[in-house]
Amino acid sequence: MSFKNYHYLIVLIIVFSTSCKNSDKNLTESATVEEETIPTLQYKPIDTTNAKAILIGKTDAPYNFNYFNLLVHTGLFNEVSNIKKENLGDSLYVEFQKLNKPQIIDLIAFEEGDLPPLFTRFHITPGDSIFMEIKNHKISFSGKNAAHYNFFQQLKETATGNWGVFKGNFDQYKTDNSKFYNEKKKILEEYIKAHPEVSEGFKEQTYATLKYEYLFHLIYPRDHQDKAGNYQGSDLDEVINKMQFGGEISMFDAQKYFDTINFEDNFNRPELLYNDYFKRSLPKYIHSVFANAEVSGYSIDNFINERDFIKNKLDDDLERFAIAKLIYNYHEAGLAFGQKGKTLIED
Repeated sequence: MSFKNYHYLIVLIIVFSTSCKNSDKNLTESATVEEETIPTLQYKPIDTTNAKAILIGKTDAPYNFNYFNLLVHTGLFNEVSNIKKENLGDSLYVEFQKLNKPQIIDLIAFEEGDLPPLFTRFHITPGDSIFMEIKNHKISFSGKNAAHYNFFQQLKETATGNWGVFKGNFDQYKTDNSKFYNEKKKILEEYIKAHPEVSEGFKEQTYATLKYEYLFHLIYPRDHQDKAGNYQGSDLDEVINKMQFGGEISMFDAQKYFDTINFEDNFNRPELLYNDYFKRSLPKYIHSVFANAEVSGYSIDNFINERDFIKNKLDDDLERFAIAKLIYNYHEAGLAFGQKGKTLIED
């Protein structure tokens, strides 16, 4: 495995978690792929028998396909193992073999030299046949549902703002993020007007991606930079605790800060379990806002508070997802190192 692939997989593990509970479901039935003319990979016949959707790619820089990754936000955690991928020179062929519902997928293609990697998202539906072209360092899509694929690339090229950076003032940080969120929503609204053929599923998942990305940045304030100079976030309760300890604030008004968010309306949404930012925001929102913690952090008492809140507020797949993320996050924070914490997590 090349260094770049290895490096990116580490990033995926950190940012998106590691495995997929949904893999035990029976997804062996074949999908109907739209009958349309699509390029073949070096004249090799395409067998779509087991594919839920297919993507054919061409590039003017073959290096893109040597270090090419797709992230499917399926099931409990995010998954890359349900993708069959072949590349040869400037051509790429991808089968999505376990795609059982419409969702938004992340795409990254590394560039040669010091150029930043190409990144975009696209909305995919089972049965899709997608053609992707990378030309002059830009990504474009075509196919029957082309309007589903091109929005995020257009958003990237159109938006002029950026997510806020937290510098000690919650009101200002929220204002900066709200401004950028509203800009993105306006671009989406104009895109839908220009492409009335987009599906209701596209609208639901795309609006949700923008909304929960905004909420994620509120819950996880971008307050420090990594070695590459990119801003990263910290747990909200840790930021508040540090500021209170330093005498910068005495109280934090969570109700005011999250005044547009209602847990029942915004998080009891099982239809969004395949949405990346919804999945990232839900456990952090519970941990930072609704756990009723007397002291911030990943303690036994906080684990119990969060567990009980989840069991009282969520059901079925959402409850299982939230409990599994709770166990994972507290295990990663070291709760299982002590006997009492280990027993609690095992139970």
